[in-house]
Amino acid sequence: RLAKGAADTVLTSDGTDISWAAAGGGGGAMEFIASSGAISSGTASVAFTQFDSSKYDLYTFFIQSVVPVSDNVKLFAQLSADGGSSYDTTNGRYHVGSTDAVGLEIVSGVGGASGELLGVSAEVHIFDIHSTAKHTADHATGLYQAAAFTSFIGKVQESAYYVNSTAAHNGIRFLYSSGNISSGEIVMYGIVNS
Repeated sequence: RLAKGAADTVLTSDGTDISWAAAGGGGGAMEFIASSGAISSGTASVAFTQFDSSKYDLYTFFIQSVVPVSDNVKLFAQLSADGGSSYDTTNGRYHVGSTDAVGLEIVSGVGGASGELLGVSAEVHIFDIHSTAKHTADHATGLYQAAAFTSFIGKVQESAYYVNSTAAHNGIRFLYSSGNISSGEIVMYGIVNS
């Protein structure tokens, strides 16, 4: 009978016998980093600066019912290269397909009128945010409440990228193209380095 293993060990087998061994680091796991908490009405943007290239390869943000104050607006993410002191808002630094934009577009046409209560619920992946050689890009999937259609839920499926490939980023903020955020929550996860 095998005795209890030491701390931080796992049960392994060589095909004949079982034994305890040190746990190996696999990488690739998703790890919680930060949450906005419940977003209060009148919040202009939600920012995250907890990026760490020594720990994470890429990042995923879960946007949960982020409702705009204004109607028929776009949800964007803008990038920072100075830890959130400033964000690049330059039209033309970001692209949605071949169209210039002022941020990484998550979705457009989001409803914020009376009765339009879903806002955006999406999973947003951010790629190459630490790279100085590649474009930082996002891909978003999820659902949103379409403007002027209180009974219509649209599908989020957007991709965008940052044009200036020489910038490594360490901050991101989410905001609507006009007006503030009414409610919701955004949660940040990192994909652990392999």
